[in-house]
Amino acid sequence: MRVAYSLDWHLGAFPEPPAADFDVLVCAGDICEVGEPERAIQSVVEYACGKSVVAVAGNHDLYTSNPEDKRTNNDFIRLMRAEARRQDDAADDDIVHVLTADEPVCWIGNVRFVGLTLWSDRMLMPAEVWAAHARAIAGHWRSGLEEYRRIRTERGIWTPYDAVAEHAREGDLNGRACQPARWADCCGDAPSADAGICRCL
Repeated sequence: MRVAYSLDWHLGAFPEPPAADFDVLVCAGDICEVGEPERAIQSVVEYACGKSVVAVAGNHDLYTSNPEDKRTNNDFIRLMRAEARRQDDAADDDIVHVLTADEPVCWIGNVRFVGLTLWSDRMLMPAEVWAAHARAIAGHWRSGLEEYRRIRTERGIWTPYDAVAEHAREGDLNGRACQPARWADCCGDAPSADAGICRCL
């Protein structure tokens, strides 16, 4: 199976990725620049020309378009999945797979794909850097990273605490989802094994 691994399309902000020869297209986040879930799925399906697509939402895919936009991160995922179902119905086949923490695994043929957003793991920083970074974010989080202004949850604006909690939850899911079977890692070269797991992080 030939897998084309891509990320950071930021539709409208950059040119479309160059044509590639593949069996499965993996789009690992930031398909669109800001809150266009239906357009994101339509664009990757059009690019894939009827071949299978695995899509994982990135932070930009969950950005609201303006302060009046009250859609939540879960609303964006629901809209991506609804458009994926429309595309599947039009193709009369299951060609689009939107992977999230709630549904992190799909099978295409005999290859298992695991996809999670995995928010930044700030714990990878040295302790003193992490502590300084945490203090800076805590003091200025609404004027810092766009995530803390542009992503909404059911409780309100996305916070650094949400990012840490979601990263921990997804990290645990990733460990459990990748346990058995042979391994194929889409983060590097496309897998050549005829069975395995394609981890899209």
